[in-house]
Amino acid sequence: MTRGAEDGYVLCTTPRSGSTMLCGMLRDTGMAGVPDSHFHQPSLASWRQANGLVADAPLCDILAAALKAGRGDTPVFGLRLQQHSTGFFFETLRSAFPDLTDDRVRLEASFGKLRFIHLRRQDKLAQAISFLRAQQSGLWHRHADGRALERLAPEGTAGYDTQSITAQIANFERQDLAWQNWFNAQGIAPLTLEYETLSARPLACLREVLGFLDLPVTATATVKVGTSKLADAQSAEWAARYRSERPEE
Repeated sequence: MTRGAEDGYVLCTTPRSGSTMLCGMLRDTGMAGVPDSHFHQPSLASWRQANGLVADAPLCDILAAALKAGRGDTPVFGLRLQQHSTGFFFETLRSAFPDLTDDRVRLEASFGKLRFIHLRRQDKLAQAISFLRAQQSGLWHRHADGRALERLAPEGTAGYDTQSITAQIANFERQDLAWQNWFNAQGIAPLTLEYETLSARPLACLREVLGFLDLPVTATATVKVGTSKLADAQSAEWAARYRSERPEE
């Protein structure tokens, strides 16, 4: 396949599914764009600020800036899209392209021909615990050497909460179902990856993604995993406690 200048992909995911790891590896291949969450916040103002645009820049300028940022120095565009970010984002595109038929067509009008990757996590209990501990501690990601990579709040103390874990499990289940329903409605057959496989065999998963994108798998030769797990003995303790309290889960 001969790639066009605007070919790209959307990584469709939910929090605590390994997308930061995968995005970093794709970036480090030097040929798969710079996938990032350009539309994470439900706010045009935040989109403009993230792209260094003036306060009244129109949506077309925002989309053009995101396209440029998502390509980096490569011809391939990458975008990470969290399920909880899709409502405002898709509604904004619908308002901008009212004559186009569906979300996929609007996305491709904005960013060129796209392929879709669905990254999900099978163990919803582990995902929920990871999410709640990150919320409570403020630390969301670590570098491979243990240094903080992304801290969104001052360091706090994590505390076990059965109700919060149960609610977050249900939330992630709804988000996975919402992605699947959206793929079905848009006629999309994504490449589906599991966090558990990505975590165990990251470079093998990276090669699978590159093959799906028609990019040389040899690009993985110099790529190293740039993040480390946050899960620890406390995570395991919370999971064991939850299962003992709610054996039906």
